[in-house]
Amino acid sequence: TKILEIRGSLKSILRVERSALDVLQRMSGIATITDALISKVKGKVAIAPTRKTQWRYLDKKAVFVGGGLTHRLALWDAILIKENHLDIMREQGEKMPLEKAIKKASESPHGNFIEIEVEKKEQALKAAELFSSIRPKKPCLIMLDNFTPRQIKETIRELKKKNAYHAALFEASGGI
Repeated sequence: TKILEIRGSLKSILRVERSALDVLQRMSGIATITDALISKVKGKVAIAPTRKTQWRYLDKKAVFVGGGLTHRLALWDAILIKENHLDIMREQGEKMPLEKAIKKASESPHGNFIEIEVEKKEQALKAAELFSSIRPKKPCLIMLDNFTPRQIKETIRELKKKNAYHAALFEASGGI
């Protein structure tokens, strides 16, 4: 299968050859690793890159070619509620920052989906409860940030027990 064709003068080709090969190797490696991860999880979860590096679009394309999803490309295509946003709201006197942030995000015409970053099981439960009661018209994600696989299982088990599991999609990020 042909994956690349280069045309030009020999001098021009030799000038960019090494850089082109480096990029191609990087993307091939990412696609290969993604394919291996997809095979390993056997459809139980989706694989998507979450980092927003200078390689963003190329890396995401490589993950997609390997069978993964692209997640969000930048801040403009989703509403992301991070813990530091909630901390600022608390400092400004907001008594229920999570509720207010989710409600405001739900009413916003911006973003293709709403994602909230949580660091504890209790926060995930509360976010799922709020998504369930507010019922945003956009898909909702709960990012389980720096949870261990064991903590993820416990959180998901608790969400299912409280009938809140279907309120959102779940993302595991950091330390996995």
